[in-house]
Amino acid sequence: MSRKANPALVGAFVVSAVTLAIVALVFFGAADLWREKLRAVLYFQGSVRGLNVGSTVMFRGVQVGRVVEIRLFLDPESAEALIPVVVEMDPGVVEPTREASEQLEPEESLALLIERGLKGRLEIQSLLTGLLLVELDMYPAEPARFVGFDQRYPEIPTMPTVLQVLTQELEGLDVSKLAEDE
Repeated sequence: MSRKANPALVGAFVVSAVTLAIVALVFFGAADLWREKLRAVLYFQGSVRGLNVGSTVMFRGVQVGRVVEIRLFLDPESAEALIPVVVEMDPGVVEPTREASEQLEPEESLALLIERGLKGRLEIQSLLTGLLLVELDMYPAEPARFVGFDQRYPEIPTMPTVLQVLTQELEGLDVSKLAEDE
């Protein structure tokens, strides 16, 4: 003979299973929610084809964040385009090398790094797919170029890609003069 299931017991089982699933999701799948994030904006010269929302932000090969927004602003009169790329970085990834007497807030640390030469550059993540990533590094000798369009976030200056620099140099070559020298 079979007994009829107790509805209260079945309901309690379902509620506990759902609660356990939510707790597991929060702690394992979305533990990122409570980490403090630092947002900044970069303006790249030229095309950002291959850079997508979710693309990686690296500092000397260490992943420190991701791209969260790419926008396009076009001035109809001058036909100039501004492409702000908003990145979100995890300050917890970077640790000081020695004990600091006074801990700086992430915004203050970023401002200090920018002052000392932090710049962003687009790099190829995959030759096969053409995907790009944002590579951050220290270039104190290079002049900083600030756009100052979006005041919501601190701006990290950018540098042209290696390909852009090479293209500019090739465009500046006087081919006829080279032919005469031969």
